[in-house]
Amino acid sequence: MVDESEARAAFEELDPASLGKIESSELPLLLSALNMPLTAPLDELEAELDREGNGLILLQDFVAYACKPLEPIQTHPLETESAASSNLDDLDADGLYDKITKATNDAKSISSSDIHEAAWNGDIDLVAKYVKIDPSLAYSIDDTEFGCGYRPLHYAAYNGHDEVCKFLLDDSAVNLNCTTSNNCTALFLAAQQGHSSTVQLLLSQGADPTVAEDEYNYTPIDVSRQFKRTVYSIFKSGEEWEYEKWRNVPQKLGAPRSSNAKGNSFEIVLPELNEDEGVLRVREFKIKVVELPSGKIVDLIIVPRSEWGGEQEETVIVRNLSPGCSFAAYVSGINGIGYGEYSDMSNVVSTKARPSKKAPASAGRSPAPVSAPAPAPLEKKAPKKVKKVKKKTDAPVPAPLTATVPAPLSAKKSRTLQPVVAGEAGKPAKKGKAPKAITLPVASPTKHQMPSDSDESSEGLDFNLLPPDASETASEEESNENEPRH
Repeated sequence: MVDESEARAAFEELDPASLGKIESSELPLLLSALNMPLTAPLDELEAELDREGNGLILLQDFVAYACKPLEPIQTHPLETESAASSNLDDLDADGLYDKITKATNDAKSISSSDIHEAAWNGDIDLVAKYVKIDPSLAYSIDDTEFGCGYRPLHYAAYNGHDEVCKFLLDDSAVNLNCTTSNNCTALFLAAQQGHSSTVQLLLSQGADPTVAEDEYNYTPIDVSRQFKRTVYSIFKSGEEWEYEKWRNVPQKLGAPRSSNAKGNSFEIVLPELNEDEGVLRVREFKIKVVELPSGKIVDLIIVPRSEWGGEQEETVIVRNLSPGCSFAAYVSGINGIGYGEYSDMSNVVSTKARPSKKAPASAGRSPAPVSAPAPAPLEKKAPKKVKKVKKKTDAPVPAPLTATVPAPLSAKKSRTLQPVVAGEAGKPAKKGKAPKAITLPVASPTKHQMPSDSDESSEGLDFNLLPPDASETASEEESNENEPRH
């Protein structure tokens, strides 16, 4: 018994990838590191710790074994008592005849289900009497609602009634490997229920342990693993069938194929299986993934077999790998007896590296100058005057002015119009500055002729542009012109 932390530390030394499991072949190294003596033969200890029979030992199982004594495994009690005695011995001939006659009539009325009930209860005498009346009842099918295709041998094996099984197997018409509607044999039912003596009997009669039921493809050996010290040991270590084909572990498989590598995963195509008749079929695959070139184990995967018909390839995706590294895989098959040798190495694949950022320029070195053609000389131009744009203000826009039509001017005088300056963009004119006068020449009419509304020379003149006091302004300017200049 060792400390839990020491047991975990020793286990993790052999599990650098922190998978929580190691190969069972590494158990001697683990025990040696902890200075733990063997309390049982190594193969028995390995079988105890390798609970699934797949060649892997889990961390929690080893710590439980190393830190405290293993609890004794409860063995299934063997049924050694003889079959229940029949109460028919106390009857006379007439009474026996009456009882059998009544039982026969009852059996025919309920589709011969009484022999099935007698086999279930282990009543050997009643079973024998039914068979004597009608020999076909020994292998009749229970076709009642919940019969599930059971025969008398199935009922007897399920409950471990060895004497009934022997009696029924003495009849050559009874098929030792007959199956129920779920493809269960009598050997499967006896192994499932932990009846070691019944399993021993059926195997000695030649029962086939390779027949698998339909729902999970379990064989009698697979379901017997729950009784490792009793039932399973008969399959695993029985000397009577040491050289039987079904006692072999799977042969070495072909190398898997790796493909479809991505940033942190790749795909493994499992090898095709060529299984012979009479051998246990592979029920699981054990996959070992290693990183190259170091050979470090980065994953150990147990994959249940999903393709039993062989119509298509089975694939497995290995995830959570380091990007930009090379990997390869090995695979072995697992059946009810154990696991086979690892295959040859698969082809090497490399996960895709993550895109790296551009490295900055190294210190002390400036990038090489890029030569470019010299630009053509530009002509010197005088700088343009920039017109200052006055900022807009929130001053209100002045109301429009109403123009009046002035009186006609003298024909020989020029007319000076005073425009109204409203400022830029609706602004009022600045105070203190009079707007400049704009002089518009007027075409001179012929002698003794004044322009009228109908005269063509008046076209194009807009008198509405004159301000209200335009006529007075024009007269003042006319008088100013007549004044002498100094």
